[in-house]
This record gives sequence, structure tokens and C-alpha cells, in this order.
Amino acid sequence: MSLDQDRELAVAQERFHRSLLRRYVEAQRQLDPLRLTAFEGRGECAALFDAAGLETRVFGFDATDDALALLDWLTARGEGSPDGIRVELGTRADAASIAWLSDRSCPELAPCAVFTRSLGDEFDAHAEVDLEWANPATLPSVLDVIGRGFGDGEPPSPKQRVAARAYGELGEHLCARVDGVPAAGAALFVEGTVAYLSAMAVLPRYRGLHLQTALITARLRRARALGCTRAFVTSAPEGTSRRNLERAGFRWIRDRRSFRWLP
Repeated sequence: MSLDQDRELAVAQERFHRSLLRRYVEAQRQLDPLRLTAFEGRGECAALFDAAGLETRVFGFDATDDALALLDWLTARGEGSPDGIRVELGTRADAASIAWLSDRSCPELAPCAVFTRSLGDEFDAHAEVDLEWANPATLPSVLDVIGRGFGDGEPPSPKQRVAARAYGELGEHLCARVDGVPAAGAALFVEGTVAYLSAMAVLPRYRGLHLQTALITARLRRARALGCTRAFVTSAPEGTSRRNLERAGFRWIRDRRSFRWLP
């Protein structure tokens, strides 16, 4: 594909992400109307304020008047993450945006790589593992194993559980079991013909058993059955997850750089 096509895909992924987070805010409000969670979008940029302190950030940042106004809006909320506000550069961001953040001593955080693939291609990877889509009764245990997978086995914090409940309302969640024991989990979010694979985590003692590959393949098949034509996923730029994604037919389209804004 050309650079222009890759940029179009990156823009499409940003729009999907913005829409998903707007839905997340609405789910939070349904679960707890007293929470201060809020969403604000201006131009190509958007901001999310989460009273739990987990998702407070600006995304699609490009140092325009709209983006700077959103930083002011978040700062005025007053109760975001104590570590500051995460600022994710958008596809329109240029060297001037990075310079603007650097001039204000905003530390750069680890980048996030964006991958995509068409669902018109075949995917036939297999792994000897028991996979089960969560239902309302089993969803809490699947969310728990995902949280513990990200936490290297430690139970999720109360704030993480609150956020997970909201995401649980928005998509489908898949559990991988080994000898009947929940060992890994992952999420699938769908909007129109676009699928987003997210929240893939494996408990430490079960790593190396190809569970990631099984979770990726099962979600791709499910997305295609739901009528999706393209899938996106974000991951660390390097490492096991990237290798597994590329083996499953995903290809990198960009690294999403981010900084920490300290009001």
C-alpha cells in the first residue's frame, strides 16, 4: 500500500478509537450516574476525563487551537490522573507539535504501534486450547483474568475493575482455558465493518503456550462472521505481541507517540 493509503487507515483507526471512547463514557454514566467521566471533541482532536484516573487524556493532538483548548478543558476538570494527562499525537501532528510539548518539558512516553489487516484474507493458525466467549455470568471472571494478565498476576485495582466493567458493556470478551483454568483473555469491539482487537493478556504461568495466537485468530474469525472487513489492533512496537500479530497477517501502519502533560 502507498503512504497515502496507510495514512487513511491510520485516520480511520483514530476515528474508531474516538467513537469507542465516547461509548465508554456513556457506559460509565449508565453504571454510575454520579461519576464525573466526560468526553469532549473539537475538530480532529478529542479529550477524555475519567474520574477513576485511568483514561484521562487528549488524543489526536496536533498543537492546534482546538487541541490546546482541550488541554485547558481537561486541566479545569481538576481531578484527573495524579500523574498528569496523557497526550497522544494524531495523524496530523508534525515536528511543531512535538517541539511544543518538548518546550514545556513534557516527558515522552513509550509509543504504541498501530497494526491493521483485511479480513478478506484467510487465517488458519491453531493452538490446542479451550476458547469460550463470555456470557453475562462469566464476564466478571474473564475481565478479572485480563486484569491479572496485565498486572503480571496481581489482582486488578478497584479503579481498574470499574473501567473494565464499562468496557465489558461495549464488546465481546474471549477466555482461553488450560486444563479448565482461565489462563488468558481478550476483547473484541465492533462498529460497522471495523473490528478492534484489544485487551489481550496472558497470566504469567501460561505464557509461551501460543495462547495469544489462539485469541487473535478466534477474534478475527468472529469479526468476519459479524460482517467486518478490516481489523485494527495496538501493541508495543516490538516484542512477542508484534511477532504474533505479524504472523496472523497484521501489518504495522504507524507508531502513535505520546507525552505526559503536567498542568
